[in-house]
Amino acid sequence: AGAGAGGMGAAGPRRVAAAFVGARFQPKYQRNNKRGGLKNLRCFPSCGAAHKARGFCGRPVQIRVAAGPAARGLQVMAYAEFQ
Repeated sequence: AGAGAGGMGAAGPRRVAAAFVGARFQPKYQRNNKRGGLKNLRCFPSCGAAHKARGFCGRPVQIRVAAGPAARGLQVMAYAEFQ
């Protein structure tokens, strides 16, 4: 069994650092309901080049991951939860 992020492997601790790139998150978002059960968050995480009054308004969330030599080959998975 392999060690997870930050776990102890044969070569010592595996360190992985992650940070959001350029994201400006808001404390609240408005959700709109689309056909077929699809639900979009408006302006998530922020508006793109300009706010769109109709359709999707937002941009991708990007994460930068940096790992030391002991963590090479380590698989990293990012996830988010909305409450």
